[in-house]
Amino acid sequence: MDFRRNSLLYSLPIVMFVVGILIGTAVSIWRSAYLYKQTICYLPVVHLQIKQAGFPSGFLKYVCRLRLPVFLMIAASALTNVAPAAFAAIAFISGVSAAIVITSATMLFGITGILQALALFLPHFIFYIFGYWALYELAYKRSEFRLGEQIGILFRIALIWAVGIGSEVLLAPLVVTKIFVAVHG
Repeated sequence: MDFRRNSLLYSLPIVMFVVGILIGTAVSIWRSAYLYKQTICYLPVVHLQIKQAGFPSGFLKYVCRLRLPVFLMIAASALTNVAPAAFAAIAFISGVSAAIVITSATMLFGITGILQALALFLPHFIFYIFGYWALYELAYKRSEFRLGEQIGILFRIALIWAVGIGSEVLLAPLVVTKIFVAVHG
């Protein structure tokens, strides 16, 4: 029996994600006017940067600059003893971020804001979450694999993240457009 699976340390990222969601929701409600102003100012700037860079190559560079450092940080921490703390911190930050986006969208657009916020996360975050969880499992089973096997596993996980990046660049804009058109007419 693997005692690590039954330990609080193993479930800490899930707990921290839920805590992050609660804190992110509270912050979003408490600072709603400020977040609304930031959202209104930020989104056109990002859209303009992507448009100036060119689609899809400019958008690919933009997404890679956002996602690759996160992947490298998670992958490096998965191969070290700081994995539990690093994964808990990443899960907390992800929970706060997701909660702020979903709560802000809901406050801005009502109940359809939930659908619009989820459109921002789909389909690419399915791959990112799967890759994150695979890295997390690797971190806890690291001692069972030789270094060469660990690198092979990391390469396969990197391919999952690459598919996530590709879907974020090519599919996510289509999903967002379809949902925004369906909601706003």
